Amino acid sequence: MNKGKQPLIPVVRCKSLHKEFVIPGQKVEVINNIDLSIDKGEKIAIMGPSGTGKTTLLTLLGGLDKPTSGSVWWDGIEIGFMSNNLLAKQRNGKIGFVYQFHHLLMEFSALENVSLPLVIGGMSPIAAKQSAADMLDAVGLGNRLQHKPGELSGGERQRVAVARALVGNPICVLMDEPTGNLDDKTASDIHKLIMLLVKKFAIALVVVTHDQKLAGLMDKCFVLNSGKLSKKRRSSK
Repeated sequence: MNKGKQPLIPVVRCKSLHKEFVIPGQKVEVINNIDLSIDKGEKIAIMGPSGTGKTTLLTLLGGLDKPTSGSVWWDGIEIGFMSNNLLAKQRNGKIGFVYQFHHLLMEFSALENVSLPLVIGGMSPIAAKQSAADMLDAVGLGNRLQHKPGELSGGERQRVAVARALVGNPICVLMDEPTGNLDDKTASDIHKLIMLLVKKFAIALVVVTHDQKLAGLMDKCFVLNSGKLSKKRRSSK
């Protein structure tokens, strides 16, 4: 008897995810009972008005914050039961982050910024720098390895941030307005680069953005509003 194919395990998944903050006199509900599954290589955009919790959702999916209730899985393993040390180690190897502001270490070169997560993960400094150099070459900065962030343009800094997020071959990259601080031409170039690299390395992508052009490049687009996540319909062409 032929056995059917086993269903793929989502690389990142959340179920009944809920997050509220307590401020004097009241509770503020930011994320309300959200279910989301992200498959290998899948590209998802999350849109919505400012202040609706999009960044909070990313921090929960990335294990940077804990939900009030609900759960998050990476590669089928629930992260809520991990110790802080194990969670940090797993996050370093499985999840990449890119923010609107690059958050590079200003005293370190591009090569050092990109190799650092690998060294933290246990790779030898020599091997880490070689992998970092290869990734920086892939983002078009092979001739800027020794330049510090202060010596790079805004677009180049964000390319370094993209390289840092991808260098460890994560299962998923979470991006929070990755081109929101760039001019239109530079943003368009970064969009193309992101799409090329996540496809090349079969990495899942979740991007929070207000940019309709970037959202239009994704496989799916969701809108977060009043704590609820709803799928956005594609406009007919």
